[in-house]
Amino acid sequence: MWLDAAGGAALMEDDDFFDLIYQQWSKTTNASTDFWMSEVDYVDEDDEEVPPWMIYSVNGEQERTVVAQYLTEADADWITAMHGCLPDLVRRLHMAIDESERLDIRADDQEGRIADLEMELADQRAIIESLTEQLDQKDEQVAALSVKLSDEKGWL
Repeated sequence: MWLDAAGGAALMEDDDFFDLIYQQWSKTTNASTDFWMSEVDYVDEDDEEVPPWMIYSVNGEQERTVVAQYLTEADADWITAMHGCLPDLVRRLHMAIDESERLDIRADDQEGRIADLEMELADQRAIIESLTEQLDQKDEQVAALSVKLSDEKGWL
């Protein structure tokens, strides 16, 4: 679950959030067919305030479409890197969520099995205790019969 800007809980699970990000990515310029690259466009030595970096969408024939301009090098590099890695990142995040859910199910199954074994062990201990009591009673009966027999026969 994610927090909204005010710090309150939003009603979006991680996988829904990743799906939303992917859907937004897929709407970007030529996302499904092209890659994005950053390149310095020009350097206007008279205007130091205008950053010279641009982002292009480049297809297989190396045809370019302008996506963004007037960026700093760091911003352009970050945007193109994120645009390029986002599908892989979302796929890996989904795989991690799936693995986490699988492990949660496995842990739940193992906890259930442990509980079953603990109950079975408690039952077996109760049976052992009952049999031990019965054995003690039989030992007492044997001892009493031995005393009685020795008294009758004069044995010690």
